[in-house]
Amino acid sequence: HNRKSGQTNIDTIPHDEEQHLLGTCRVPMKLLHNRRDVVRKWFDLTLPDGDFRPRGFLHPDDDVPPAKIELALRWTYDDVLHADISKMLLHSSTGILCRDQSNASLNELQIILIRARRMIFKKRAKYYVRITCGGNQINSKCVSCPYAGPRWLEEFLFEADDLDDIINVHLYESMYGKAETKLGSFCINNLCNERKNLAHGRPLRRWYDLYNDIECCGQIEFAIAWRHNFQRVVAIDTKEMNELYPEKAANCIKLVLIRGRKFCTYDETTDHRNDTLQVVFTIDGSDAIQKSLPQKGPDPIWNEVFRFGDIDETSANVCFRVEIVHLHKENQVLGTYKLKVADFRDRQSHRRWIPIKHSGSQGKIEILARWIHDINLALQVEEEHFTDAYPNQDPNQLSIVAIRARRLTAMDEINILSGLPPSSDPYLRLECSGITKWTKIVKRNLGPIYME
Repeated sequence: HNRKSGQTNIDTIPHDEEQHLLGTCRVPMKLLHNRRDVVRKWFDLTLPDGDFRPRGFLHPDDDVPPAKIELALRWTYDDVLHADISKMLLHSSTGILCRDQSNASLNELQIILIRARRMIFKKRAKYYVRITCGGNQINSKCVSCPYAGPRWLEEFLFEADDLDDIINVHLYESMYGKAETKLGSFCINNLCNERKNLAHGRPLRRWYDLYNDIECCGQIEFAIAWRHNFQRVVAIDTKEMNELYPEKAANCIKLVLIRGRKFCTYDETTDHRNDTLQVVFTIDGSDAIQKSLPQKGPDPIWNEVFRFGDIDETSANVCFRVEIVHLHKENQVLGTYKLKVADFRDRQSHRRWIPIKHSGSQGKIEILARWIHDINLALQVEEEHFTDAYPNQDPNQLSIVAIRARRLTAMDEINILSGLPPSSDPYLRLECSGITKWTKIVKRNLGPIYME
């Protein structure tokens, strides 16, 4: 059957030692359109050049009627060919499809491999499919080929909080005593166009064309659903993010580094893969550095809590730097990102994915952040500094408390021997009515605290 022209080709061949093509007829499938009864009809047999007389059998001048063949056709239903996957879409081995997904974060891609068709399958061979998505590779089970083609009805689950991943599919033929043969492949890279349907719980079921090195060689049917699986959500202790002093001014960003995904951990210097990653945090205008614990794998899970205090909420940024950890040389930077503190002025918890891009590669990390008041970071000024024992007398003394400074400029160059970043040794000088006073010197600090 030619699916492009919508017609079925039937060839009749005599059963003798030397085979000759007697004729071909073309049956238009429109005869069976919207009909379930039997269609019985005679069809003319012709040769590929349009002539109906077989060469070598009749004289060219003989006037003979065209050969005919009588066929009876009927469009029916075969239960063997039907592939019901409704139960597989509703339930799986790890979770249940959310009907109302408006409040649930979609984090799992369910792919159901159904069947293949329109290929030359061998009865003694077995067939399996290799699926790659998001850096993970899974092989299907090997199945034999009945008369209707191989059928798998197998489920594959991939973590996917977005639809940017490309799904690569390869079909292989396996026979006993012979090497595996790759029959064809294709990729699914347009799931973003189906975001609206998939996000509302409407699965996508479709036939995809298989291609070899030359042309289209067959089709494979897939069903794809995007859903929420609670088992893939990294649990976080919400008590860590509670706001204990909502009436006081916020002075601290509390951030939970949850996990990372899709990081390419290929080491260019050693030409091999290094799976140990860590995240380095810095604040604009501060030389303070906080580092996460090194974790292995391209999809690491940290679940660590960090606090960043004494920052300017109007213009400060929390800077992320993802690195590959090396023992005997400088770490390799995979990417950076700047998170604006002003985005958290509502003092609510925000859980989001942050893209990390560098040199063409792209990964992402998941964080939970909140702008809160931390009483441990609040600097209390002693009241004795401002006690006025004579409130009825005219004032004759000015009391000044030097509390702290922030976002100072680094004046010292980097120390090559120690490897320390540029910094400063700041102190405060006060002048009034010819009197000069100095605070203490705070070594290597761009946000010093004096309290003098």
